[in-house]
Amino acid sequence: MSKGRVAPAMPSRAGIYAIECTANNTWYIGQSVDMASRRNNHIAAFRTGKHANKRMQNNYNKHGPTALVFHVVEFCATEEL
Repeated sequence: MSKGRVAPAMPSRAGIYAIECTANNTWYIGQSVDMASRRNNHIAAFRTGKHANKRMQNNYNKHGPTALVFHVVEFCATEEL
């Protein structure tokens, strides 16, 4: 997520994902028809200080990008989202 670290790969599939802040055990849960694209959108928003979730943005600002870990919670059909 920082220039020196590549975020773990997310599949370009529909599903439910989570972003974990390992520094304070807070979580963001989301859903997307394309989790890889959505992860990239989150990373761009964090880097520019414009993430919609202010708590997660504050976590990024305080603890840095290595504190945020992306997880696949469940794969779903697009119709199930």
